[in-house]
Amino acid sequence: MAAVAAARVSGRRVEVVSARTETAQVFANPSGTMTLEQHTLPVRVRRGGVWVPVDSTLRVRGGWVEPVAATVDFRFSNGGDGPLVVLSKGERRLMLGWPGRLPVPAVSGDRVTYSEVLPGVDLQGVADPSGPRLLVVVKTREAARHPAVRRIGYRWSGEGLAVRRDGSGAVSVVDAAGEPVFRVGAPIM
Repeated sequence: MAAVAAARVSGRRVEVVSARTETAQVFANPSGTMTLEQHTLPVRVRRGGVWVPVDSTLRVRGGWVEPVAATVDFRFSNGGDGPLVVLSKGERRLMLGWPGRLPVPAVSGDRVTYSEVLPGVDLQGVADPSGPRLLVVVKTREAARHPAVRRIGYRWSGEGLAVRRDGSGAVSVVDAAGEPVFRVGAPIM
């Protein structure tokens, strides 16, 4: 192995680049041993054939709000009547829609906030390294009593996919062969 020989000659550990993943790196040590560095969450992602650090910072691009570099391709709405969130994997797409028109959001760090989607209620999207999260922020007691807050009716649709909901409100998305493609957790209030 070239990395082992390079480590012996240089006296320094050398990464086995072909073994690099989103969560792991393997190094050849000068002694001939190997070291695995493993992370529980993704720390890098492939973009254009190159590894880049995970960066959940949101940016407005092409009429959408997208993370700089996440392990899942997704984007949030920049307001309007279209989908709230779109997740993509190749030609397959999962779209989640809000039951009303979305205002232009405020974008800060890894968070997008749609103010007053219902009276006294904000909707937030959070870009995690492994995908989007949605939070419904109920700001007043009166808002908590609003019937639409008690049962939010998200609209789900997919291209090349089937959508299945479990008892917790989480959604699993499978392809034509029944293989899982996405899993979206239940909304948190």
